[in-house]
Amino acid sequence: MTQVLVNEYLIEIKTEIKKTYFIDSLAQKLDSLGFTINISEKKVSIKSNNISEDDIICYYDIRKIYHDNNNRQSIFFLLKVFYNLDLDDKQDNVCRGFIKFEKSPQFNNIKRFRKVFSTQLENIQDVESIKILQDKYKFCILKKSYPLIYEIENLMRVLIVKTMNFFGKENWENSELPESIQNEIKENRKHLGVFGTDFSHLSKILFDRTENSNIGNVLAMIMALKENPTQQDIKKIKDKVPKSNWEKYFSSIIIEDDIEAIKKQLYNNNTELSNEKIIETIFSDLSDMRNKIAHNNFHIDDDFYEELEIKTKPIINWINNALNKIEQDSIYNFNEKVKDNLSKEDNSLIQKINTLISQLKVYYQLEDKQKLLSYLQSNFYEYDEELDKSKPSSKEIGDTKFFIHLRHLILDESKSLSSDEYEKYNNELDYLIHQITKFPKIEEDKIEEDEELKVIQE
Repeated sequence: MTQVLVNEYLIEIKTEIKKTYFIDSLAQKLDSLGFTINISEKKVSIKSNNISEDDIICYYDIRKIYHDNNNRQSIFFLLKVFYNLDLDDKQDNVCRGFIKFEKSPQFNNIKRFRKVFSTQLENIQDVESIKILQDKYKFCILKKSYPLIYEIENLMRVLIVKTMNFFGKENWENSELPESIQNEIKENRKHLGVFGTDFSHLSKILFDRTENSNIGNVLAMIMALKENPTQQDIKKIKDKVPKSNWEKYFSSIIIEDDIEAIKKQLYNNNTELSNEKIIETIFSDLSDMRNKIAHNNFHIDDDFYEELEIKTKPIINWINNALNKIEQDSIYNFNEKVKDNLSKEDNSLIQKINTLISQLKVYYQLEDKQKLLSYLQSNFYEYDEELDKSKPSSKEIGDTKFFIHLRHLILDESKSLSSDEYEKYNNELDYLIHQITKFPKIEEDKIEEDEELKVIQE
């Protein structure tokens, strides 16, 4: 099934000229750049001695139109360019077919042709103006680009809401959103809070200063300064200076490796750029690109998607890592709070489980608890309380995984222990800690079998 991507140009001409003159002028310019216009068949091909069907770049149609009234006399050429898409019967969507079109052998030639075509149109003598009426090619690029903007826009909202709820002031959506943004959110979207903002607002939430009421206090404190202010006086003023949410909350969740990667990929390792300036600049660029997508702006380069991908991927990576850091920090803080509120017995049990884990990490030469758990699951058997009861072999391994699981339940506030359970578990832990050197290790032939299986699977 063949469909076409249509590009349509409205070209205003200064003087009376024939269609053949116009096409001949364009053909001469394109010929020097490696393309041939076949006027009788109305097609453009790659310039070669033996033109085959595979060499065809596009077909075209041109109409001459006279506009004549008392106020204006003009001549127009209406030029339509058709790029063929050979699609499967099921792929009846032009933009879905565009993905396949991009992978076709002649696609690079088409991209090269498009880059020079518009420029050569403008260079033809007597052309007054060129208006692009439709460009399905760029429409597909814009449509393909939207999911990237959608992803980063919504991830950014999640980051703002999580950060401000976990670390910001109470009622932060009223007290710590810049006043300009609160005024700009449309009335019917105010109840959505940050999710009712536009993309351009997200950068302002990060970087515009809040706490405008503090400015007067700062000025008053400066006016009241003595001739030789102390460091304490200066600190008081600094503490009162209005800050952005970035300075107060978001700079602490920066992942330096992510920012370094962004500097390397987008800014040629410019170490003079601050973290704040880098993020602010990228969001400003993305906001402009987002507006082009939202308004179907065809005045974009054919490499628009590639540029967008280069700018969004490292930012999406940073946001995801920042979200993980917030959650990990929150889990750690939660666990620390839980520990403070645990009973003496629960705390004693947690400490013994930690001792068991620490000694087993040394015994199995592993770096952390997660690697220990993975090692036990991979090399022995997965923890299942019911199954473990029926497995006499490797009982210590099963008990160990039970206690690692129990530690999680206690710290997650999912389980409270009775005095009988505490006594029983306490004795079992003492036994396990003293049995470390008798824990089973993986047999050498089992390791070799695993390695062979891994090679086969690869």
